[in-house]
Amino acid sequence: MAIVEGYSTFNDRNLVYEIAEIIIGYILSRPFAPFCFRHTKRFYFNLKISVMKNILTAGLLSFFVLHSSAQLMLKNTQWKGQVMGFELKLDFKEDTIYMYRNMTGPTDMFVFSQSNDTLILTKIRGSGVCPINSKGIYRIETLEYGEKFHFRLINEECPARGGAFTTNPFEKMH
Repeated sequence: MAIVEGYSTFNDRNLVYEIAEIIIGYILSRPFAPFCFRHTKRFYFNLKISVMKNILTAGLLSFFVLHSSAQLMLKNTQWKGQVMGFELKLDFKEDTIYMYRNMTGPTDMFVFSQSNDTLILTKIRGSGVCPINSKGIYRIETLEYGEKFHFRLINEECPARGGAFTTNPFEKMH
């Protein structure tokens, strides 16, 4: 604190604040005061509440948008799961899936496309019971923060594959 002619700067500021409070209090208490002066505290309180609501709404909206856009992308990943008593490995490439039974050589091959949580696959080669060019459409249900997923059947031309794929979840291979 600087002392000038026997008064401290701190005390002068307090005096100014006290005078301002008295004047503002007098203005706010007068019936002839303009509308904006009489309701200043309420106006700022309502403004603060409104801003807080907008921030909260924007935060929740962005959370849901980010959460919904954080879909599990299957391109260039490998997954394993138990299907009808044997271990099945799905090796997703750019647009092709290689399916391995009991970790031997690829038994079936599919082309696939993914749009958000929907997977469309078409068999193009293999020795399984499903005919070539049979198509299946599945919804991908993400589990355990993307470490597992479960197929939910939407439409399937080969019932045997639909029953096998939707039985157990698939786990990511690292």
